[in-house]
Amino acid sequence: MQLAMSALSSLQGEHYPHMRASGKTLCFAVLHCVSAKQIDECFNSYYYFPALETRFLKNMKTISANVADKGVMPQFALGLLLMLCGAASFAQPSSSSATDLAAKLTNPVADLISVPFQYNYDANIGIDKKGTSNSLVVQPVVPLKLNNNWNYIVRPILTLEALRDVNGYSGSGAAPITVETFFSPRAASEFIWGVGPIATTPALSGRNFGTQQTGVGVTAVGLVMKAPWSVGLLTYNTWSAGGDATYGTANNFFYQPFVSYVTKGAWTYSINTQSTFNWDTRRAENPMNATVSKLVKIGDTPVSFQVGARYYLTSVPGGPSGWGARASVTFLFPR
Repeated sequence: MQLAMSALSSLQGEHYPHMRASGKTLCFAVLHCVSAKQIDECFNSYYYFPALETRFLKNMKTISANVADKGVMPQFALGLLLMLCGAASFAQPSSSSATDLAAKLTNPVADLISVPFQYNYDANIGIDKKGTSNSLVVQPVVPLKLNNNWNYIVRPILTLEALRDVNGYSGSGAAPITVETFFSPRAASEFIWGVGPIATTPALSGRNFGTQQTGVGVTAVGLVMKAPWSVGLLTYNTWSAGGDATYGTANNFFYQPFVSYVTKGAWTYSINTQSTFNWDTRRAENPMNATVSKLVKIGDTPVSFQVGARYYLTSVPGGPSGWGARASVTFLFPR
């Protein structure tokens, strides 16, 4: 706790000398808190907040304390939750530009460079359902202009995962790398689509982190964007291109229907499923995610903070089940 207060004091003194404390500095301090009592001290010791933030921050204080005591998710996700509280304290982009950028984030093939860092917490893993997983997914989106009519979107996905007590195994490593690519028209339209090749590698850190097969296939996305809604489907199918099938195959069908609502204040409410059906086992895993995000501006860089919950509608044997959590930070680089 002393480290948290020291960090907060340093942030105020060196970077924000004009304020006693605000959501943006508080969230960094709470990252170091490990119990409800410490969170309570952190909030109470730094008591001044702008009037518009007060009620929301009080609610977040209660939620954060409950989360910390129950051990629902680690400090990283808790800190991201509180970053939403501090969003109003950051410099805000103009309402129209913020809303436009938030809407573009709901489009998987937007002409916008973005770099998300997404945290996921899953539980009830393993045959005995005692295991847990904490993962960090890094998924930069890079649109390349081919000509005046077409973009080529590249989306590499790297997952770093920490497993605990999964069938007696605890350790950290890297899952398979997935590279999604889309050819997408540049012309403005309410209906947006893209299609292209996809490839997956074997798990980089061995059998505990996924299949040892290489996969190749086709991916596609289609969505309708009509403010304030975005509704669409991202899907792909991969086939095994070789490798050891002992620990699972790369013959997978993935489908992600999604719905997002973007407010004029650049808040985004989303729900989706990220379902994977394996053609060999004939089983599907169907986690549903419900999230809320806020787009703010830090210096000249737009940043989106997101938190949410997930629930497994169906699970595969030994896979995660029940409730989980999600949080992310996405950096945007508009052209």
